[in-house]
Amino acid sequence: MPREKLRILLQQLHEELDGTDGVEEKDRELLRTLTGDIDRALAAGSTESGAAAASGETGGAGTSSETGVTGASGDEDEGSLLERVDGEIKRFEGTHPTLSARLGRVLDQLSKLGI
Repeated sequence: MPREKLRILLQQLHEELDGTDGVEEKDRELLRTLTGDIDRALAAGSTESGAAAASGETGGAGTSSETGVTGASGDEDEGSLLERVDGEIKRFEGTHPTLSARLGRVLDQLSKLGI
């Protein structure tokens, strides 16, 4: 259920981004790349969680290093994904507070999922 909530939040973020004027194209592309990286981390975590459940292992969804998810910057550190989301929150706070708030909810959900 938490993964589905994150997917819904990402969809809402895409809709908000598409409906928001004044966001430069380079910023839109950066956010699209970031949400794509989050989608890949979710998919990799789902695959890994399913394999762990099938083999009787316990544990979290894994880190991006374990899943091989690499962000746009080339970093494989899971902290970098959270840091990138946090950086975008700060960047949009003054100019696009609704986008910033949606990103904040995405960040919260990522943290809850351990991604």
